[in-house]
Amino acid sequence: MDASEIVRRYLLLLERRELDALDEVLAEDLIVVAPDGSIVFSDRASWKQAQDGDAFTDERIRVEQLVSDGSQVAVRYTLTAVHSREAFGVPPTGLPVVTSGTKIYSVRDGRIHQIAGHDDVLGLMRRLGATPPAT
Repeated sequence: MDASEIVRRYLLLLERRELDALDEVLAEDLIVVAPDGSIVFSDRASWKQAQDGDAFTDERIRVEQLVSDGSQVAVRYTLTAVHSREAFGVPPTGLPVVTSGTKIYSVRDGRIHQIAGHDDVLGLMRRLGATPPAT
């Protein structure tokens, strides 16, 4: 598989919540980088553990744009999910939410070694009522 196919496989497995199957596309020493450049996760196991406790379920990931240079893949996406657990101090509503983001995946030796990018967290918080709407 080339890098873009590996990322598409990752997104499919993530959407299906097949966390154990993600081992086939995520490096053991996976690094996840926040928008400010700080390292959020420095290994696959801790990243998977965080995914298991996610506040959102029934995720659907729609790839809006995908660009690859061979070893790096940039994806702009829209995520639809159900708010199933507490998030940002808001109890679960059971309602669908929509958010978007952009990620850059670095692929080496057939696995994703780094994920960096951003999600529209502020927009998501506004949709849940965790922060006032923009004025």
